[in-house]
Amino acid sequence: MHLVMSSLLAFLGCMSASRYVRSAYFSVVVVLPLLALALAADEVLQRFSAVRSFDWQDLKAGLLGIIFGGASYLIVCIISRLLRSGRIA
Repeated sequence: MHLVMSSLLAFLGCMSASRYVRSAYFSVVVVLPLLALALAADEVLQRFSAVRSFDWQDLKAGLLGIIFGGASYLIVCIISRLLRSGRIA
C-alpha cells in the first residue's frame, strides 16, 4: 500500500510542479526530495504516537514508491515528447 500511494503521490506531485517549471527533470529534482523528507518525518513522528508505530519496511516501501513514481513521470514525459516530435508513430 505504501509503495502504490507513494508512487501515485510522486507522479502527481511532479506533474503539478511541471506547470510552474519548464523542465520535467527539474520538477523531479525538486519534488522527490521534498516528498522523501515528508515521508521520513511522518514515519519518525509515528514513534511518538500511542496508536501508530514506526516501521523501517514502511519507510523503505514509501521511498521506493517515490523513486518509482518519479521514474514513471520521466518516462511519460520522454514518450510524450517523442510523440509530439513525430519520432514515434
